[in-house]
Amino acid sequence: MFKHLNTKYDGSAKQRVVNHKRKYETDKGKLYTSVTTVTGILGKDTIEKWRKDVGEKLADYISNTSGAIGTEFHNIAEAYLNNDSIEEIEKTYKKIIPLAHFRNCKDYLDKIDNIHTLEAAIYSDKYELAGRVDCIAEYEGTLSIIDFKTSKKEKPEDWILNYFCQATAYREAWKERSGEDVKQIVIIMTGLDGSVTIYKKQADDYVKDLENTIQLYKDSLVE
Repeated sequence: MFKHLNTKYDGSAKQRVVNHKRKYETDKGKLYTSVTTVTGILGKDTIEKWRKDVGEKLADYISNTSGAIGTEFHNIAEAYLNNDSIEEIEKTYKKIIPLAHFRNCKDYLDKIDNIHTLEAAIYSDKYELAGRVDCIAEYEGTLSIIDFKTSKKEKPEDWILNYFCQATAYREAWKERSGEDVKQIVIIMTGLDGSVTIYKKQADDYVKDLENTIQLYKDSLVE
């Protein structure tokens, strides 16, 4: 059984779609850009080339399918961390691929405990960003921002700077909202090839990368 702590934080946000872009409206009425929209600028050129190579229809199909798998896997992971039994999960979630991702990384999810929050929509006034953090909890005994990722296969570290920036943005938002300064970020990546990759990093090492990415995104808006 996973232990859940009654961690209080000030402020929440609701997702909105404005001009075809994901935004979050804070409880103070401010409209902030989604963290993933901003960090997505890091892979923009690669994605645009891929879409051109495979064609828009196939690219849309692959993107939508991958997104649905990722969403279902996140729902399964959340249910498990909320102490739903394996039997309950398998009765509720029927799709093979998300369940395969879950079984693939279950042993690593079991290293999580003392959960502060799951799937919380939080925001940073400093960076004017908002997003939904997967999990804030202890991972192997260290309080961490934990993000779950699905992929077809293992991705090398130099491909996923956007993931580290995303988790760091959630760290900054959580620090503002709760007062807790979480030092560690953890990426749990499960691949259809059976791989599970765990990246444990210090969020402080990526603050500058986050700030550079935010500026890169702002510059792209005025091009």
